[in-house]
Amino acid sequence: MLEYYINPKEQQKLDIFKRILYSDQGRVAKDLMDTFDLKNETYRRYIKELQDDLKFLFKKKVVLKENSKKKLQIFIQADITINYIITVLRLDYVKKSSLYITMFALLKKRYYSISEIAYDLNFSEPTIYKTLSQIKSLLLRFEGEINLKTNFNFDGNELGVRYFLYLTYWNFFNVVDDNPFSKQLPLEFTDIDYLIDSFKIKKALSNTQRTRLTMMTGIVSYRLVYYKKTYEMSDNFKRDILLFYGGKPCLNLSKFNVCPQIIEDESILLSFLARGLISDLDSFEEKEKIVKRYLTSNLSVATDIERFLELFKTYLSFDYGYRNYIESYYLLIFTYIYEKHIGFKVDQFLNVSLDRSLDSFQSKKEYKKILPKLEELLLHLPLNFPINSLEKDKFISLLYIIYEMNRQTKPVSIYIMHTSGILNTAYVKSILLQFFNKNLISFCDDIEEADIIVSDAHESSSTSKKSFYFENVFNQDTWTNLISFISSYLYKKTFE
Repeated sequence: MLEYYINPKEQQKLDIFKRILYSDQGRVAKDLMDTFDLKNETYRRYIKELQDDLKFLFKKKVVLKENSKKKLQIFIQADITINYIITVLRLDYVKKSSLYITMFALLKKRYYSISEIAYDLNFSEPTIYKTLSQIKSLLLRFEGEINLKTNFNFDGNELGVRYFLYLTYWNFFNVVDDNPFSKQLPLEFTDIDYLIDSFKIKKALSNTQRTRLTMMTGIVSYRLVYYKKTYEMSDNFKRDILLFYGGKPCLNLSKFNVCPQIIEDESILLSFLARGLISDLDSFEEKEKIVKRYLTSNLSVATDIERFLELFKTYLSFDYGYRNYIESYYLLIFTYIYEKHIGFKVDQFLNVSLDRSLDSFQSKKEYKKILPKLEELLLHLPLNFPINSLEKDKFISLLYIIYEMNRQTKPVSIYIMHTSGILNTAYVKSILLQFFNKNLISFCDDIEEADIIVSDAHESSSTSKKSFYFENVFNQDTWTNLISFISSYLYKKTFE
């Protein structure tokens, strides 16, 4: 979503920075100028500005300069993660845009007129008209709108408005601010201990999970308490998602004069939505409980998913392990219910959108091989609601992921021969099994059956076989190189 708030020049500077950052040994000027189609003068100005930006934001902890090989490289001189560096730099660029400044103002204060916003921000009214028009175009996909005639700025489909506000808050603040809300916000709205208890979360949550959860509840609670904005669920929607609800309200609003039935209904909705917007919120044990509730219910949606998964495994000739079946059912039923009852067409606003990620699936040989079957299988999923081509791709990608989760792949066969000692071959095998499980690698006694040959002598009898020369089993560098060699082979096999 942040790409909508950043101007082309700053976006190009950020892309240049990431290209340098992700390179192993830096980048030469010609590569950068060719990649980004820059003239020498423009390139040099951008690099100088990047150096100044990093100095201002990180002092001397993150530096862009030439290395000993005359290549531009990023030197990180402190315990700072790459994700944090990119986020801080991106947000610095975003905050320079009039669109961000206007949006930030709308998040923080109620406005009743264009002139009031213009006066507050010291912008011209035409500038405010332009930025509001841009924000309105973003809100359209969420079925929301800007409404300065009311006292809450954002109006329209209440669920869509909340979704939009959540994505906006997350993109504006995420790793930079633990709490983006005003200090006047009641503590009950973001009480993480209450949330963990009500969601029945038994595992430790990461900072990201905790922040996302408090953002969601903060937005929902604020709109319920101060704007009286509720979301009216249909009976069918409520029935389909009820089994994601643990039974205890997850909105701590009992003292805020909110109707108990509204608190419960909104908690049921939040319990469902949190699973889609917060990665891996449920432990496997909780997923298992949710799936069992559906499997033992008389819901048509539960029966439809169960029948489809049975057809799926038969059609593509694989078997589910118990754990994988739970994960597969959980993923599919959540996605199905979301598309059936919500289905906002907002993929392009997500950090990693599907339409920009499809190539990673579509280039895989296995994907291409089974795509016709996946398309045919999709016809058996009872989609009694319309989907566009992107949503069709989303379901097919999900089915492919479920297929990958469950199919049995042949492990890489490794032939090991070490002539310097009778124990060395057994020693190498035992160490490798500490890094790679038996689903990934196996050992063979016949060199002709091997995919990889590891030896201290020239053993390869075929140019199609990968060979690794392993001279000294007690050399740490050699072990590092061997692990890397096998990992690289497995990676190519997985993503080819």
